[in-house]
Amino acid sequence: MSVAALLTPRRLALSALTSLSLLALPVLSAQAALRDNLQHTPAQANSFFSLSTDYKDWQYFVEREPFKTMLANFQAEIAPDIARELGIDLQRELLPMLGSHMTVALYDSDPAELLPVLIALDLAETEGYAKLVARLQQTATESNSKKLLQSSYRGVTLYGFAGRREQGIPYMALSGRTLLFGSQPLIKKALDTQAQVSPNILKQSGFDEAHAALHQQKFWLYAQPEKLSEALGKAPLEAASAQDLRQAEADMRRTLAIYDSLGLGLDLSRNGLVVKSFLRLKDRGLPAEQLHYVQNTLKIWNSSTHRLQQTLEASPRRPLIFASMDGVNLLSQGIKLFSGPQEQKALKQAGGFFKRFTNLDFEKDVLAYSDGRGGMFSFYPEDTVYFDRLPQTVLMLGVKDNAAFQKNLLSKLRIDLGAFAADQRSAKAAKEQILFSAKPSQTYQGHALYIAQDGPTLNGLKQSLFIEPAFAHVDKLWLFASSPEALKKTIDLLKGRSQNLAGNAYFDRLRAVHGIEKRTGLMFMDLHQLARMASFIAGEDEEVELLKPSLSAFHAIMAGGKYKGRSAEGIFVLDVNMDKIDFEMLSRLFKDAGGQSEASEMDFSLD
Repeated sequence: MSVAALLTPRRLALSALTSLSLLALPVLSAQAALRDNLQHTPAQANSFFSLSTDYKDWQYFVEREPFKTMLANFQAEIAPDIARELGIDLQRELLPMLGSHMTVALYDSDPAELLPVLIALDLAETEGYAKLVARLQQTATESNSKKLLQSSYRGVTLYGFAGRREQGIPYMALSGRTLLFGSQPLIKKALDTQAQVSPNILKQSGFDEAHAALHQQKFWLYAQPEKLSEALGKAPLEAASAQDLRQAEADMRRTLAIYDSLGLGLDLSRNGLVVKSFLRLKDRGLPAEQLHYVQNTLKIWNSSTHRLQQTLEASPRRPLIFASMDGVNLLSQGIKLFSGPQEQKALKQAGGFFKRFTNLDFEKDVLAYSDGRGGMFSFYPEDTVYFDRLPQTVLMLGVKDNAAFQKNLLSKLRIDLGAFAADQRSAKAAKEQILFSAKPSQTYQGHALYIAQDGPTLNGLKQSLFIEPAFAHVDKLWLFASSPEALKKTIDLLKGRSQNLAGNAYFDRLRAVHGIEKRTGLMFMDLHQLARMASFIAGEDEEVELLKPSLSAFHAIMAGGKYKGRSAEGIFVLDVNMDKIDFEMLSRLFKDAGGQSEASEMDFSLD
């Protein structure tokens, strides 16, 4: 059952105030902390979400056009409905009541109550609450179908909004400065929690760590994986797509089974967007294969060595894109354990293509030799002006035994472009393999370089795409490059002969600011470089010219994580200087894609 459905009964001030908390941004200042709400929230919540309504958190956007005008228009549209139905003024009375956070907690459903949802709003001031209650009492007195129930618990008055239904009656209560909405039993439990008679949600296993990781995000949510899995299994489905969706749900439940806590948070500011995820792996109660996979994953998470440092040193200072990870050797096992028939089929097809393309079995000839490290990067020389060819690309693979890997690789590797053909007949016609000699083509800085042998197919690649495959290794890091020049550049970088990504001050500062560790895996994209490339390709396009100032605001994307024990935080960063973005111009460019405000359709009636 969705939260929206649970809030349907009586659509009273419950729906109105919940919606209004989203509109409070222009007039609020934080008067209370998220912790006030949490101290009223009982433990054992299936899921929970928090939204900041602190004006300072959103001020940058709500005071900029076109957002300022959009929000003002929306408030102007709904203000008359609020005044008519609740008897209070939106700007002068209702919005100033609301404090810094709204939280929603969902619990196991009680069939007798139908409202297993607790909504908590901390208030900046409580004077307006008495006026709201008086208005609801007046409405109930004037109506034959409405009744305002009143009871007391722990010195707090509870108000229930009764109508034709005898069950599912929503209640509200004010405890200190915390305004509560939910069923009567749940509000009483919240008051017990605040009185420390029963534990609050901060004592709930799994939630405590998710809260610690995400509470600084403006919006964040938490879910118990087991309860989420149950909800997926009970979800109603359209008959036409039921089979495929049920299979997808089964795959999702299989994946959720290894976690005992999940969370997701979002933070938007003048510096860009940060999305954080949280998960905690189970360490018991799993089938042997899954437990073995989890244990291997935890070894990587909790390793004290920085095994990926060499991959950073291999990359140019400003790559278009860079990605590396530790645990490449676990990928295939993970996919097999947690994917369904369709994914297994796709994996088999991908393995078949890789075998046709390289003559290598990905598991037997690559993963079996891997030490877990892997990565890639693409780049243009920093002085590039004309982007008339593909970027140089290097794939990286760490291996356990150089001699064994090299012997196997040289005996099998051959590149067959016929693997890209649409059918077998075309594949046979296109089949001319690119081969590598068993002996080095040349040496560079003391390292043997293996370069593809000349032939019609290779010559065509060199002329059309400037691709000439080559590979070598430095220590136990093998490098597979799109050209000998890219390979030599990478060796120079590893030898410290030019600046690499590990020495990029901006990259390291961005990583440090967001707490992204470099020992397990990360991804980085230089958006300035990508914007230059896109601008060259687009030429004199008028819309691109208009977008150039805004595009220059986008600096980089970085993704990675940090790890402790069984817990992991995933971190995605879009680094943007919002001051440079002309949102009004963007609004004009994309106005045809937007719809008209639906504010007038919102229902704030007391029926």
